Amino acid sequence: MRYGIDVNYQANPGVMKKSSRDRFGIGFLLSYNLNNKLLFRNKLTVDKVKAKESPYGSFKDYAKANPYDQIYDEDGNLIKSYQPHVSTSNRFLNPLYESTLNHKDNTTYTEWTDNFDFDWFISEHFRLKARVSYSERTDKQEKFTDPESAIYNESDYQDGEGILKRGEAYSFQEKSSNLDMNVVFSYNQQLGSHFLNAVLGGNVIETRFANESYSVIGFPSGSMDYISFGKEFKDLTPEGGEGLSRLVGLFVNLNYTWNNIYLLDLSGRLDGSSKFGSKKRYAPFWSAGIGWNVHNEKFFEGLKGVINHLKLSANVGATGKASFEAYEAQDVYEYYKGQWYAGGLGVIMNNMGNTNLQWEKTHTFDGNFEIQFLNGLVSANMNYYVKTTKDLLADITLPPSSGFESYRDNLGELENKGYEISLRGFVVRDKDLIVNVFGSIAHNKNVIKKISNSLETYNKKVDDEQDNYEPGWGEAIETAKPQVQFKEGQSTTAIYAVKSHGINPMNGKEVFEDLKGNLTYEWSAANKIVCGDTEPKVSGAFGANADWKGFNINVSFLYQCGGQVYNQTLVDRVEDANLSWNVDRRVLQGRWKEPGDHTFFKDIKNRDRTEVSSRFVQDENVLQFKSLSFSYSFPTELIQRWSLERLKLTFQMEDIFRISNVKRERGLDYPFARIFNVGLQVQF
Repeated sequence: MRYGIDVNYQANPGVMKKSSRDRFGIGFLLSYNLNNKLLFRNKLTVDKVKAKESPYGSFKDYAKANPYDQIYDEDGNLIKSYQPHVSTSNRFLNPLYESTLNHKDNTTYTEWTDNFDFDWFISEHFRLKARVSYSERTDKQEKFTDPESAIYNESDYQDGEGILKRGEAYSFQEKSSNLDMNVVFSYNQQLGSHFLNAVLGGNVIETRFANESYSVIGFPSGSMDYISFGKEFKDLTPEGGEGLSRLVGLFVNLNYTWNNIYLLDLSGRLDGSSKFGSKKRYAPFWSAGIGWNVHNEKFFEGLKGVINHLKLSANVGATGKASFEAYEAQDVYEYYKGQWYAGGLGVIMNNMGNTNLQWEKTHTFDGNFEIQFLNGLVSANMNYYVKTTKDLLADITLPPSSGFESYRDNLGELENKGYEISLRGFVVRDKDLIVNVFGSIAHNKNVIKKISNSLETYNKKVDDEQDNYEPGWGEAIETAKPQVQFKEGQSTTAIYAVKSHGINPMNGKEVFEDLKGNLTYEWSAANKIVCGDTEPKVSGAFGANADWKGFNINVSFLYQCGGQVYNQTLVDRVEDANLSWNVDRRVLQGRWKEPGDHTFFKDIKNRDRTEVSSRFVQDENVLQFKSLSFSYSFPTELIQRWSLERLKLTFQMEDIFRISNVKRERGLDYPFARIFNVGLQVQF
C-alpha cells in the first residue's frame, strides 16, 4: 500500500496595481497492489483559485487620458470627471478618483476531482482496466460599483428616484460537474514472430451545470456593499440557466505486429451524444494504419552504424466533433416572467432547434517518416497530412422576422493540407554534460470545398451590414473590421477587403478599385476581394536544452513567416481616433492636410468611418522568444541527509520578447505581461 499528499501554492500578482490571481491546491493519493495482479488507485485533488481585478480600472482609461487634464482640483481633491474638449457628448472619468472608491470585481472557483483506477491482470494474456473520474466545480463572481462613482453624475441620478438608483452589486454563481467512466478489456498474445493485441471498451461522459445571477441597485454608501443593502433588482427578476449532456461510446482496437517489422492498426467506435437531435444522435468512426520498421529488416544490418532507426507509416480514418452547447439542436422554451396570467406563467420559444443536425466529421490521411542517425545523435520526423472536414458546425444568422438571431446547422466541407518537419540533435552527449538543439517547421493550407445556401446567405448579410452601417442615436461610431466570410475555393482565414490605391495627394481621399478595374472614391462591399490570409506560409519552433550536474537550462523560440494581418491599430488609433481623448501623434503628423501631401492616412478633416481596404493589410513575420527556464536538482546523497527524496529549484520566464515587422497593440484593456515564475519542489 502506498499513500501520499501534495500541496501547492501559486501567487500571481497582476500587472495592474492590486490585481492578482492566486491558486491553492492539495492532493491525496492512495494505492494498493495485490501481488502485481490487482491494483487499486485513488487520487483526490482540491483546487481553489481567487482572482481580483484592479481597483485602478482598465489600462486603456489611462492611455486615453489627455496629458493636459489636471488630476486634482484647486482644493487638492481628485477630479471626478472631465468635460469633452471637442464637439462630442463623451465624458471622461478620472480613473484615479474611481480607484479611491469601494469598487470590487472578484472571481473565485473551487474544484475537486476524484480519480479511481482499477487494474486487474486476469492472466498472462487478459487484462481488465476501468476508471471513474468525477469532478465538481463552483464558480462565483461578485462585482460592486460604489454609489459615489462619477458614472452617477448624469442628470438621471441627481433627483428623486434617480438618487436611489446609485450603486450596483452583481452576483453570479454556477455549479458544474463532470462524470467520465470507461472500461477496457484487452488481450495480447505472442506467437513466434506474431504479436496480437485486441481491445474492447466503452465510455460514458456526463456534464451538467446550473447557474444563477442577479443585479441589485440602490445602495446607501460604498461601505454598505453587501448585496442585501440594495434597494431593488436591476432587471426585475434574477436570471439562471442549466445544461445537461451525455455521451456514450463503444470501441474496438486491433494491433498486429510481425517480427516487429510490419505493423497494422485497426479501430472502430460508435458514439452517441444527447446534444444532437433524435434523428442523428449516433455516428460511427474508424481508423486504419500501417507501419514498416525498416531498421529491423535483415538487408538493413549494414547501415545500422549510421542509421539506427528508420520507420515509415501511414494512417487513414474519421473522427467526430460536437462542439456546441447542450440544447442547441432542440427547440427550447423559457418561462416569460414579464407577465403573469391567471393560470400562471406563459412560455416563449428562445431557441429554434435542428433535429437533422449531425456530427461534424473529419476524414484524415497522414504519412509519417522517422529516422535516427548515429545511435540517436540526430533524429528527424516528417509528416504529411490531408484532412477533409464534412458537415461543418456553425451558427447561421437568421432574419429578424424569424424571431431568432441564429441557429446551428451543418454548413459545408473544408480541406486542410500540410506538412510538419522536426529535427533534434545532440551537440554534446557525455557523462556530465548533455546539450541538444531542436527545430521544427510546419505549413498548412485550408480551402473551402463546398458551402451550403445558409452560408451564402450569411455572406450576403455581412456585405449588407457593411454597406448600410449607420450608428444608432447617441452611439459612438464603431470602427470597421474585416469579417469572416465563407466562399468556395478560398481559405477560412482569408482577409476580405476592397483593393486600395492609397490616398490621392490632391484631395486626401482614398482611391478604391472595383471588380472591373475602375478607380472610384466610393467604397462598396460588392468590390471586396481576398487581399491576404492570416495563416502563415510556414511556422514553427526552435531552441536548445542543456543538463550539467543537476543544472538545466531550456530556451525556446517561435516563428512564423509569410502571413498577412489587418492592422486594426492604425484604424482605431489614427484614422478613426476619438479626438476627445489622448490620441496617436500620427493623427496630427501623419494625415493629409493640404494638396500635394503624400501620406498613408486620409484627410484629417474627414470624420467618416474608415472602411475595410487593402491599405491596412500588411505582411507579417514574427520571431518570439517564448520561454527561458533554469532549474537545479540537489544531489541525492545531500538531500537524503535531510530526509528528503527530491529538492528542486526552478525559475521560468515567458514571452521575453517578440519581434514583428507589423507594429500593433498587444494589450490595452489589460496590458501585455511578461511572466516570471519561481518554484520550489520538495518531495519527502
